[in-house]
Amino acid sequence: MKTKQLLFLLVCTFAFANSYAANRYWVGAAAIWDATNTACWSETSGGTTGASVPGASDDVFFESGTALTVTLGAATPVLNSITFTSRNVTFAGVFTIIATNMTLDNSQVAF
Repeated sequence: MKTKQLLFLLVCTFAFANSYAANRYWVGAAAIWDATNTACWSETSGGTTGASVPGASDDVFFESGTALTVTLGAATPVLNSITFTSRNVTFAGVFTIIATNMTLDNSQVAF
């Protein structure tokens, strides 16, 4: 009986651990945003690159820095939210971005 309870708790723990959104910060220069390019993403603001590419439940942040152009690759980014803070961003290429929320704060975004 205790084995079944322990197994149940472990399954619940892993199920809930994977359901939380992650924050992803664009820390690279101009680049291609596609399903495999981790060279521009960080888990923390101003952090090192190499974080996973954001997914459907994740929040994306473009924070203060020089203006940049992001070319969207073949994949369609699906996000929880996207926030631009003191950074001008131009999106290039044939693309679609699907986001539940988009916030602009002292930024310009061009599509």
